[in-house]
Amino acid sequence: MLQSSTLDLASAVYLVGALQDTFQDYRNEKYFGELWKEVEDLAEQSKIGVQANKIHPRISSSFLDSLVMSTVGQRNCDDEGFPRSLFNQVIDCLITELKRRFSKKGCEIMLGVQSLNPKSAVFLNEEPLFAFAQTFESDLGDLKHEVHQTKRLLDRRMKSGLDTH
Repeated sequence: MLQSSTLDLASAVYLVGALQDTFQDYRNEKYFGELWKEVEDLAEQSKIGVQANKIHPRISSSFLDSLVMSTVGQRNCDDEGFPRSLFNQVIDCLITELKRRFSKKGCEIMLGVQSLNPKSAVFLNEEPLFAFAQTFESDLGDLKHEVHQTKRLLDRRMKSGLDTH
């Protein structure tokens, strides 16, 4: 949806926000339980096992004369929480990448630019326009007057039957 050629900037910002919220909702136990049940059912239908084989880490030859109880950074794949932990790590990476690519300032700029598009449904919407102006340290007082005058001018043109685009 984000790659659609007909998508405007404001809609893209709203879609990204909805996607972030959806990913955040996926981090709960109920969702993961339902998803894992689907994975197990699909694996059973496909005659594939879902239990990971235990990996025995190799110990460096420099430790041959030592007693090694466990290795650092290794994860036991037999652990019940392993699939959930891995799933949450992937979701966290996706959320982080969305936040990096669509920062708050970037989204304010996209919404502000969209509010300057006469063909947009949010044309001259003051909130995103003023947030956009603050990003570039514009004079908000002057901008408020200009927006007000522009709206009055467009209203007069519409009442007189002139094309506003």
